[in-house]
Amino acid sequence: MGLCATAKVITGSDRYTWPKLLQPGDREWVTAIEAVNSTGWALPSYIIFKAKKYMWLGWFEDLPANWIINISDNGWTTDKIGLEWLKLHFIPLTNDRSIGKYQMLILDGHRSHLTAEFDCICTKNNISPPLDVGYFAILKRYYGQLVEQRMRLGFNHIDKFDFLTAFPKARTMAYKAQNIWNSFAATGLVPFNPDRVYQQLTVQLKTPTPPPSRSSDTQPSCLQTPQNARQFKRQMTTIGKQISQHTENSSEVFYKAITQASKAYETTMNDLLLSRKENHDLRTAHEKEKQKRQKSKKQVSNEQGISTEEAQVLIQDQIEASQAVTTVPAEPELPVSHPPVRCQFRCSGCGIKERG
Repeated sequence: MGLCATAKVITGSDRYTWPKLLQPGDREWVTAIEAVNSTGWALPSYIIFKAKKYMWLGWFEDLPANWIINISDNGWTTDKIGLEWLKLHFIPLTNDRSIGKYQMLILDGHRSHLTAEFDCICTKNNISPPLDVGYFAILKRYYGQLVEQRMRLGFNHIDKFDFLTAFPKARTMAYKAQNIWNSFAATGLVPFNPDRVYQQLTVQLKTPTPPPSRSSDTQPSCLQTPQNARQFKRQMTTIGKQISQHTENSSEVFYKAITQASKAYETTMNDLLLSRKENHDLRTAHEKEKQKRQKSKKQVSNEQGISTEEAQVLIQDQIEASQAVTTVPAEPELPVSHPPVRCQFRCSGCGIKERG
């Protein structure tokens, strides 16, 4: 999950060594079973994470509804998962798109595609599975670039939430219809053209280009591009002297000094734009980190892969259960108590009642 891709970078012209970027320390494996069709569409992703028994419901919160997540002990696919992908994912999603009676499923040589049960299911569903070596170089490159961007922002760890944020973006960028058509054409499959493969077998040796030699020539300080405020101020002082002592012979030097000052200004403005972009990216990444910490930590026991739709139902059930108000039975009302009335006494002489 934490593997950067080979990338082109902008660096100083005075650098004679290859700049280096550290890879993230997290090298946990994750498997994405992907399938594309020669007409230009792709099946929803089937993701396999490394876990023992439980899946987090927070993994599904930002995924497309028809994606499926499963788990295995090492993050790799297994014979059981391969069969599940074929029966519950590939066949239901491709039956309505088939043209004619048969489908041709081109696979790589993973052992989960070589079992007798896998072949039997293909036969029953009119699927012909000729084995071939396929690769999704564009998808890998875009994902690697997103990992690299995160590394440049100072994050040196890629977890499952980070993967589920970057991988859908890379998939959207890579899975254009034109890219899919070009992939089938480049391998000579659709349209069928074996020569596209034979041509790639011709090996041509290339002589490496020697690195540029260091120049021993040094330019006057007034003709060098200023790299900081002090050098820029010194450059302006030099230009001022050139103006005050202007002669016909100093015109060329004066022009070069102005040119270098202009380059320094352009460099400063570019650095400012890059700093603003980096600041914006850092703020965005920080906000995403806050959202990631708020994702559901609830777990669900795994028996087979779970789609995003099924996970959303489980999440909604948990929310409703946590919001349910338990009603407490009301206590029975006590009878209204009246103040005690004192007894009345009758006078023994006159017989008139009076309060005691």
